[in-house]
Amino acid sequence: MLNPIKLPLVFAMLVIAAPLIVAQETVVKQSETAQQVTWRIDQPDVDRPRKDYPQVTFRKYDEIVVTGGGCVRTKQGSKAWKRYIDPTGDHTDRLYHGRISIPGATAELVRISSVEGQHLVVNKFPVHGDDSEPLLQLAYEDDPDKYGDNNYSVHDDGFAKQCALDKDPDAKEGKAYLILTVTHHDVADAPATPKPRAPLDLWWQTVDENSLPYNPDWWQHIPNSKTASQCDQFREGPNDFLKLGKSPKCTMWDPDVDEANLGSVFCHFLSPLANSVHGHVNWVPVTYYGTVFFDVANNGGLGHGLIGDGDYDWWFSPRNANGDAIENGSSTANPPHADVNKRTLAMEFSSRETVDKINDGSWWDKFRDAVDDSQTNARELVRNKEAVVIGLIGFDNEHANKPTGARVELHPVFVLAIHIETNTENYWTILARNWGNEGSCANGWDITGGKWLHYLSLPQNKIKLFLPAKTPPSIDNGKTKFCTNGGPEKCNQNDAHYSAKEFNDGILMTIELPKPEDKRLFWGELFLKK
Repeated sequence: MLNPIKLPLVFAMLVIAAPLIVAQETVVKQSETAQQVTWRIDQPDVDRPRKDYPQVTFRKYDEIVVTGGGCVRTKQGSKAWKRYIDPTGDHTDRLYHGRISIPGATAELVRISSVEGQHLVVNKFPVHGDDSEPLLQLAYEDDPDKYGDNNYSVHDDGFAKQCALDKDPDAKEGKAYLILTVTHHDVADAPATPKPRAPLDLWWQTVDENSLPYNPDWWQHIPNSKTASQCDQFREGPNDFLKLGKSPKCTMWDPDVDEANLGSVFCHFLSPLANSVHGHVNWVPVTYYGTVFFDVANNGGLGHGLIGDGDYDWWFSPRNANGDAIENGSSTANPPHADVNKRTLAMEFSSRETVDKINDGSWWDKFRDAVDDSQTNARELVRNKEAVVIGLIGFDNEHANKPTGARVELHPVFVLAIHIETNTENYWTILARNWGNEGSCANGWDITGGKWLHYLSLPQNKIKLFLPAKTPPSIDNGKTKFCTNGGPEKCNQNDAHYSAKEFNDGILMTIELPKPEDKRLFWGELFLKK
């Protein structure tokens, strides 16, 4: 029998040993009629990068209004809570925002703050898509090793009392929530897509097979990010506040910032006291079709060593449906290319993350050798070749104090497919992944120990890539070969999962990758019969 004096001590020990009970996410229909359904999600999961919601689907021409609020506990200690939709405080230019994807209505996983309260419409559909209903996907931003800190326990008011309970009476105990009001329409009475409201709002009329923006442009064609009347060099205020994000002068989007950490002090040399972003201001992953030009490898004179960020720099010339070069996506800092006499988009990807890991005699292995041998000769291998690229679009703000402002980049490049045709061969060479960093002037540069990466977050981690053709194509399966780096082999074909379907106007490839955090590559060549 326990001594009664010891009972309180035993009880206290049991309480201390008991696991912390944290309420779980709930997803409920608040109301439903034939014309409208309202979903409410309380305490959306924030202990993981992203989550699919198969119970929340959308029909063609649905009109969706997203609202919400509340807060999330993001770390240990005091002042740990931050608003879920529009957080404030240190690092909130890069972290701690909830994100949402509604295929056909949003551009992949956008910050909820970019679309909150708008009347979104599911009215853009892949040309070669099936009739499956798109589903909701949510995400949360944090450093990859910090998701375990995120929860809804032990409320506090947060930085600058942004999470005081009286500020959001609709939030249950101050915890994050979302409300999606979905109104069904048919094609005859569907509302139009909301028009952009600021010069650097991204705008597109069609989507690719992943429902990503296809050949998008800025609402102001060829903007200058330096102008004080618009984006004013993307200046930041105290506590990492991007001054002209969510501003009609610059953009009503809420772009994220990825700038150099202290390990890349050279990124601050040109303007050390400036309050403009020393790195990248990013929108969303997009797809462009056009032609490609290799520019330079930033290997710094020591092969693929530490000097230089190891990025391969390219130029991309978008093309319209008629095959004409267009300047979609460019800014005043994107120079015209002599071969096309039009402004071209910059593209970058890390050689250390990609081609340096390929050593199997494939096209990409040989291209890397060509770059190391003679960048002039490497340029000729791909000069003005037909190509498709998927990458994160944004402004490289490192040199934003120039009169022309910052250039627009696709960085990192997630997918690059280049069409190679000779007298004897016809094939697409493809490099694909769903992760990547933004080089030396970014927080995720591997050399400085940065862990922040950008992800291409698509349902089931499947990337769909359409390779156009002027005549009905026929795949040469005997020559086609794809690899992944998941295994001890130089080319692991067994885990290079993909499918390819022929259409009269091209081939639809579906590439299956693991989750982005696994950092896998997929590469190889899809051969066509001559």
